Amino acid sequence: MKKNKEIADLTVVGGGPAGMTAALEASRLGLKVILIERNELGGSLRLARKVANFPPWPPVAGSFLVEVFQKRIFSAGIEILKDQVLRLKSPDHTQKCYHLVLKKFGQLRSRTVILATGQEFFLPEGLNFKREAYFFPGELDLYRLKRGSKMAIIGGGEVALDQALLYADWGAEVVVFSRSSLKANPELLKEVESSEVKIRLNAVLFSTCQRKTSGVVVKWISASGGDYKEEFDYLVVACGKRPSLPVISGRSVFELPLSEDYPGVATRLPGLYLAGDLKNGRQRYVSLAVADGLLAGYEAFRFIENMRKRGEL
Repeated sequence: MKKNKEIADLTVVGGGPAGMTAALEASRLGLKVILIERNELGGSLRLARKVANFPPWPPVAGSFLVEVFQKRIFSAGIEILKDQVLRLKSPDHTQKCYHLVLKKFGQLRSRTVILATGQEFFLPEGLNFKREAYFFPGELDLYRLKRGSKMAIIGGGEVALDQALLYADWGAEVVVFSRSSLKANPELLKEVESSEVKIRLNAVLFSTCQRKTSGVVVKWISASGGDYKEEFDYLVVACGKRPSLPVISGRSVFELPLSEDYPGVATRLPGLYLAGDLKNGRQRYVSLAVADGLLAGYEAFRFIENMRKRGEL
């Protein structure tokens, strides 16, 4: 596509389950679709050791589902740009389309946009660790792990526990640090309890430092107030996620109330839709993301059809 001349019917920003589903549905309905993903297709689904809440499939690795999605995307011939959207300018009276400013490919124009950018990990307030001392989930190459490597994971939610079991599967000695009780579904909790993963509940980490050779020293306080320190080969922070968004006409999309007509995916900006983890918060389910993608893709199609009926195309 000639980015500065042609206008896409739909641009989907984010290549996770919601974004890929939206692109597939809109393409199936005949729209000219561009899918933009700054990393690899799959989003956070690529990180999941086991997905047990996607009804069409038995419990399966997230990477397997990503491969299924990718085959559909490639066979549909959907144009994919590996890039990051920095800014999104909404339509005005002269230009009835969105302007997307990309990091590498400049600008493109699109009549409708679906934001399915998901959430990104961040270091929560109070954890003043140097960036080189820790990894976020997905950043550590599993093939670097040696059997017996000591792994510390900060977080007591489902992402942290899923990652703990993943590293344990690869032969690592895993310790999970949680400031409170574990928060996960019963099936996952049971699996963690029956594994060799060690849990440090009510543990408050207050510092890390690099070891002279490699790895980190973690200092923490127990519930009883005792000070401890342990040495680890790797430290993974999996306790904070926030929406990942481009700048939209100078403000966050969350300052824009959702449309009363379509509270599921539409915003008050005509032709702009939200889908997946970006809008669902802690309800990070593949089935919800797929449902969002189907609805958003259909609504984008209906928006374009209405433009055609009004003679605007």
